[in-house]
Amino acid sequence: MMLQVCSSNITDSTMCSVSKCSRLTDVELLDNDHVTPVGFAQLLRANSAIKSLGRCNVFDLVLQALYGKNSIYRRCVSKVEDNPTCWSFPINRSVSSGIPDFLRLESVDTCKKISPTGIRHLARRCPFVRHLNFRYLPTDQEEHDEQHDENNNRRHLAHLLELHHLSSLGIVECDFFGHSLFRCAWALTMNFSRVLIPFFA
Repeated sequence: MMLQVCSSNITDSTMCSVSKCSRLTDVELLDNDHVTPVGFAQLLRANSAIKSLGRCNVFDLVLQALYGKNSIYRRCVSKVEDNPTCWSFPINRSVSSGIPDFLRLESVDTCKKISPTGIRHLARRCPFVRHLNFRYLPTDQEEHDEQHDENNNRRHLAHLLELHHLSSLGIVECDFFGHSLFRCAWALTMNFSRVLIPFFA
């Protein structure tokens, strides 16, 4: 089942109610600026059947809310049974209070940036992604952190090699060599049905 809402005043609280629709698989919110990353995170946490959020321009922040080690939302969810009012909107207590290890998303589409940390979360937590479109332009600090992370065996876009179901890729603003996209070149030519990389920095 698909839900499409255009130019409305729905909020995170509305998303809490929407998350109870167990048959919902596709969500498209167009020009709904009152839904924050927390609202999308709640939807994905509560409904494991979601395969697409449509054009979601806060997707990087959604991943940070769900899986960031310093995420306030993540800490709040872990304590929801003890303190159900710890967040500013009603958390759906009918679902497990934990954060899912994996998301069932098959399509990720955003015209905004996904950070290096977000790419790692995406590769690790969204293993079923088939279609991926995003912007990749790390800040100087993100570039520094990526290069000096001793626990990170892969750099930048090389993490996309972990997405074994990926068949369609569109990236805006990346460095073919500096951001390790060249490491995916063989996979791009062998396994992908569509590749769109319109601009290299």
